[in-house]
Amino acid sequence: MELSKSDLVKIYLLTDDKGLKYVGKTPRSMKQRLHEHRYDAKRYGCSSGKLNLYNIKYRILERIPNIKSLVKEREGFWIKMIDCVNEQKNLTDEEVKINRREYQRRYRLELKLTYQFLKNLEDY
Repeated sequence: MELSKSDLVKIYLLTDDKGLKYVGKTPRSMKQRLHEHRYDAKRYGCSSGKLNLYNIKYRILERIPNIKSLVKEREGFWIKMIDCVNEQKNLTDEEVKINRREYQRRYRLELKLTYQFLKNLEDY
């Protein structure tokens, strides 16, 4: 069972011309997300607003299934790994300790459960 792009969330890194970094997540296109960052920075003064949002580069760090707990863990992991301007989200070390093997195990389990659910739904 293949996941489509809409089933995945991107964990991304923004870097501005002064070297400031921001880690974020989005299921949307990066073009749309960057537009939202610029809008939010003007209106609400969010942490990404510390960057020069008109002269940035972005890099996709990971594409992961859109499972809320997994997305929170992986975003927290990258925030702790990279010296960035993000406001810390009070994540414990245990919440961000997920390693690649555990991530793959959870991913396979989620796919298996989703497949079983869809199969049962068809039989219903």
